[in-house]
Formats: sequence, C-alpha cells, structure tokens
Amino acid sequence: MGMKISKALLLLTLLVHIVSAQGVRKVIIWSEDPECDSSPNLRVPVEKIICSSSQTDRGKAIGIEHNGLRLVILPQPDSEYFTVGAALSNSTQDPFMFDSDTWIVAHYRSMAEFREGKPPLYRGRSLPSRTIIQGLRAEAQQSNSLDSYIASTQTSPKTVEFKRSDGSTGRMVVRVPNEDELNRARERSGNRSKLAEERQEEIRKHALTAKTVMPKSSVAGMVYFERKKNVELSVLSLAVGEVTYVFGIGKSPR
Repeated sequence: MGMKISKALLLLTLLVHIVSAQGVRKVIIWSEDPECDSSPNLRVPVEKIICSSSQTDRGKAIGIEHNGLRLVILPQPDSEYFTVGAALSNSTQDPFMFDSDTWIVAHYRSMAEFREGKPPLYRGRSLPSRTIIQGLRAEAQQSNSLDSYIASTQTSPKTVEFKRSDGSTGRMVVRVPNEDELNRARERSGNRSKLAEERQEEIRKHALTAKTVMPKSSVAGMVYFERKKNVELSVLSLAVGEVTYVFGIGKSPR
C-alpha cells in the first residue's frame, strides 16, 4: 500500500477514533515506506518508526516498530472469520497496555469506494474469543436438538399383539420411532459436538487474550473479526497504549 493511500487512511482513522472516543493521541499507519506514515501534527521528531514486511509460508506479515514496541500482523482473510495473527514485543522497561476486543476493522467493497470517501460495507470491533466459543456451543446444541426432533418423527411399522376383553389375542400394526434414524441422529450429534469442541479448544489455545505486554517480553495470538464477502480492502485500527496502529489489507490473490 503506497503513501497516497496512507494519507487517506490517516484521515479515515482520525475520524474513526474521534467518533469512537478512544482517546488516542497518535496514529501511525503502515506503508511500504520503511519510515511508515504518522499524523504529521502529532509526530515527535525523536521517535523512531519503522515499517517492515516479510513473506512467510502462511502469507505476508507486516509490522511496525515504534518506541520499543514491535507489532506484527499476519492477515488470514480466507478463514471462517476475518482472522489476524498478531504478535507484540516490548523491548522497553515499561509495560504496554492494550485490549484486542477494542480493535476495529472496516471492510470496503472496493479501493475506488475507499478513495472516494464512501462509508465501509462494514465496520466493527473484533469478536471476543469467549463470544465465538459460546456461539459454537449454542449452535451445536441447537443443531443436535433439531436433528433429534426430526429423527423422532420418522417412524416405521411394527406388528404388536394385544389381548381382547374376552381373553383372546390379536395383532395390529402400529407406528413406532425408527431406531435406525434415531441412532444415525445420535451419531451425527456426537460428531457435531466433537467438531464444535475441537474448534472451541483451538480458539482457546490460539486466541490473543493477553491485555499487557510486559517489559522485555512478547505476546501473540489470533484476533477474530467479522468476515464479509466481496471485499477488496480491509482497514485495521489496532490501539496499543495511547497509539493506534493502522494497517490496510488488500484482497489476497487466489
């Protein structure tokens, strides 16, 4: 993403943070320029800001180094969610505070609409991992309940004997639950629950849940955002301390 787009990103980001009242005093925008781009009226001359990028086996990682903080993200927009791997390293003697639940994404249908200043197709905060886990659990339970109900309505004929009042016996055909259908429903429910539990455990294991980068340490994890189809540009605004770091992510070539 070139410097021209970065200037537009700057204006967008300033507006975003004025409206959302995050109290951010500085905005730094990733660009191909190693010196990045920051709000010129707020830049402190002695600060050192470095933008970087590197190719990994999972895609292009882009990062910003600023005042002892190194923030690197690896977008993965083709997953179930708009997922971003984030790594934060602190080389200073002071902690950096942040809350990834407040990080924001804005999805645009096209670069043209972005340049024209049109509103994004979608703008919202990240999805907390606990919310995703609760949703996966509820979805599996609802699907299992519906599956069991449908299976219970499937019946098959069965001949049964009955005794008349005079002591004689007879036979009649009745409809009873189809055990094969019930067993298949139980098997599907078991498999569905297992997949949901595995997905929940994966999110618990990999989600970025830390709220602080302690001195001389680092944290990393996945951050999940709402995914939208037919998006050409996504703009991430990631607040750490009193600074917001902005990354523009174009649609990955298929």
